[in-house]
Amino acid sequence: MGLTDRLSRRRVLSITAPHFHPRVLVSAFAPTAALFTVAQLLARIFLIGEWAVASVVAAEGTPPNRGTVIGTVSAATRAADYRVSVVRLLGQWMAPGRT
Repeated sequence: MGLTDRLSRRRVLSITAPHFHPRVLVSAFAPTAALFTVAQLLARIFLIGEWAVASVVAAEGTPPNRGTVIGTVSAATRAADYRVSVVRLLGQWMAPGRT
């Protein structure tokens, strides 16, 4: 029995979503490589959990358009990856020499 079966998908999404973004910000402004690595590891764990549950919820909610919906969820995940990169670049620009 998985975590989503015990807690419900909505609850897992409500746990993963707010925990992902602060860790991205921490990694963007991390003064050391070790802190950056730990923050990114935690952010990606929450991101993968969010993506997995969101894909299942989207697929169950729209049976005729499953491919399109799952593709949209995957594209949103990629957009989050790009957002991480942009925030990191902004962090480097705002605090040069701390990379």
